[in-house]
Amino acid sequence: MTPSTRHLSIHVDRTRDDVYAYASNPENLPAWALGLGGSIERDGDEWIAPDTPMGRVTVAFVPPKPRRLHPPPSGRVDGRRTWPA
Repeated sequence: MTPSTRHLSIHVDRTRDDVYAYASNPENLPAWALGLGGSIERDGDEWIAPDTPMGRVTVAFVPPKPRRLHPPPSGRVDGRRTWPA
């Protein structure tokens, strides 16, 4: 059986750089990464989402790549999540 997927989109009236700055700031995760629960706390280089539906989750972002003029930066926010065992 093929799992169903759903594509959602929304127009954001901001520049790509503004959106990247917002999305790549871990303090903003509770506003857009709903699966990580309602709060986030800093713990050294990592961030902890203590109240996710699966328990305490550790989040670490990959540092952004240097900006290049050609091709333009992707604006992708990469990271790692460590779920409880």
